[in-house]
Amino acid sequence: MFENVPNVTLDLTKDKIMVEDDEYLRKLSQLLAETPADTLQLSLWWELADLLAPYTTSEMRQLKRRYLEIASGTSAAKTRESVCTETVNGLMGMAASYHLADAAYLRTTGEKEWLLRPKDLNEYYDGLNLTKDAFLDDMLLYQQLITTSVLSQLRRVNDEDGWATDPTDVNAFHTFQSNAVTIPAGILQFPFYDLGLEALNYGAIGSILGHELTHGFDSYGRLFDRDGNMRPWWSNGTVAEYENRTACFVKQYGDYFLPEVEMNVDGELTLGENIADNGGLHESVRAYRRYLARHRLTEPLLPGMANYTHEQLLFLSYVHVWCESWTDESLRWSLEDEHAPNRVRTWGTLSNSEDFARAWGCGRGTGMNPDRRRCRLW
Repeated sequence: MFENVPNVTLDLTKDKIMVEDDEYLRKLSQLLAETPADTLQLSLWWELADLLAPYTTSEMRQLKRRYLEIASGTSAAKTRESVCTETVNGLMGMAASYHLADAAYLRTTGEKEWLLRPKDLNEYYDGLNLTKDAFLDDMLLYQQLITTSVLSQLRRVNDEDGWATDPTDVNAFHTFQSNAVTIPAGILQFPFYDLGLEALNYGAIGSILGHELTHGFDSYGRLFDRDGNMRPWWSNGTVAEYENRTACFVKQYGDYFLPEVEMNVDGELTLGENIADNGGLHESVRAYRRYLARHRLTEPLLPGMANYTHEQLLFLSYVHVWCESWTDESLRWSLEDEHAPNRVRTWGTLSNSEDFARAWGCGRGTGMNPDRRRCRLW
């Protein structure tokens, strides 16, 4: 694995290997020992074919598309232009971002010339020599460079100046080892962020920022200290109270039943994301109120929706971010993810929010203002 990585070696007789789930590895070893060799070979070939199919022939791409349509219940057809655009953004997002960081974006964020330095961009893609009419070979070369770059980080102290993703990524995330929140430029656009009513921004990008900040104290993030090291840094009493409060979320979300697929949400699997959702919305509401008080502002009403208060608009902006359509197949598939289905994410978070019930006048004992004790961590 490390033979082609400069200045990196691995000595299995001396080096300690960190294993996050030893029970999984034990069961995996048992499964591999019990599985016929030809089945293992077919599995490996399937993984390789599935991974490389988008970069090969039209026949292979059609087979992959058909597989996704059956698995998700939706049409996976895409134009050649959209496939090429997604591929370039996904694999060479830094290069694409350079051309997209125009004056309008710089005016919006207030950032300066340091965002546009060709020398840094050339260094980032050093070694990537693309060849005309050799698409698959180019993709393999790119993956090789990425893998080598990741492996070369072995024994290095956390690089706080490194990039965890590229600016085109429409996402946001918390990195526990760096104790950092990353907000790529790709998400700093409508419907998450725009110049206009701050109530809408706080409901969308504000709740997302709060979500990522809260991840630092979710069921997994709480295990890392301020320096990104995994160690016990809470008292036993704090841990006990934390587990008592988070048990409320496990039961609440585990009780959500989806009749289309006749399945419940897994409250344990989704706990970390549910904690972050609830904390993020709670924080965004309070941040909006502090913003208005600090600047002594009264925002204008939204034209065409003047009968809605600003906090009602904040909540509308929040749920708008999570609007989605689904099929039974995609819904069933989503229940295996650590994120609950979007409708459950909004139901759970808003029903736990006293601010939401007050803003919309929800009667006590209704679905969004329940008689039960609301789940609250902080």
